[in-house]
Amino acid sequence: MMEWSQSRYAKWDPTGRSWLIHGHIHDSTTCAAYQYIKGHLPCALNACFEINDHPVTLEELIENNRKWYGR
Repeated sequence: MMEWSQSRYAKWDPTGRSWLIHGHIHDSTTCAAYQYIKGHLPCALNACFEINDHPVTLEELIENNRKWYGR
């Protein structure tokens, strides 16, 4: 699922709008999904182990993704 209600209008906003929490691209920065998410879906959060290292809070998930996507 690469978009959801209001996803085209979502901005990188840690106070929350609607979040898409996903996995399955692991820590690959060369796959097309990474490039698309980085450029078009600022409220998509990768929950994979390779980025988060252990179960994390939403705030930690946001920060880890901010660093990983270079936002």
